[in-house]
Amino acid sequence: AVGGFAEAAGAAGARAAEAAGGFGAAAMAAGGAKAKELGAAAGARWSASAGPAGAGGEYVTQTHSPLHTAPPPVMAPAATPAWRAAAAVPPAGGGGGGGGEQAGDFAEKLVAELTAPGGVRAAVPREQLRKFVAACASRDVCEAVCLLLESCLGAEVQRRSKALCLLEALLLADNAAARDYFSREMHSVQALLSSPQATLKDKARKVVTLLGG
Repeated sequence: AVGGFAEAAGAAGARAAEAAGGFGAAAMAAGGAKAKELGAAAGARWSASAGPAGAGGEYVTQTHSPLHTAPPPVMAPAATPAWRAAAAVPPAGGGGGGGGEQAGDFAEKLVAELTAPGGVRAAVPREQLRKFVAACASRDVCEAVCLLLESCLGAEVQRRSKALCLLEALLLADNAAARDYFSREMHSVQALLSSPQATLKDKARKVVTLLGG
């Protein structure tokens, strides 16, 4: 009897162990499925917040991706002096072709050299004035020169003074292009009549008188 009871108890224990094992396997399977679900959801969130794939196929977050780095600021070009910018304007009535451009280039070099600040006196030597007047015999050159001289009248004091010297020389030589231009733009010379620089004011007055103002 005792042996039969022990055999029955052993069989019951085996069934209980088998049932427990089955429950454990089911629990592990359920846990694995839940883990896969959570992993898929986390992966979706990561994909939504990630940037484009990197070189190795890995995702790179937007905050660290070099593709999202802000471009460097663009530096503004240095300002061009007004008298130099005026040389790029084609002279009125200069005709077609490259003649106007050549006249503008020549006029720019001429005015830049003769009005460059420097020297003890803000004046242009007589021999240079003579050559300047001869060079302005061409109407194309003279009109380009007038544009530059007008721009020089708003520059530093020495450049203004030398520009007035050049303009006075053209008017004394009865240069028609210079007279026509500054008769229309006389206000740019008249503005210097109120200059605190006595020599600049005197030269401006002489030029205005030559223009009939």
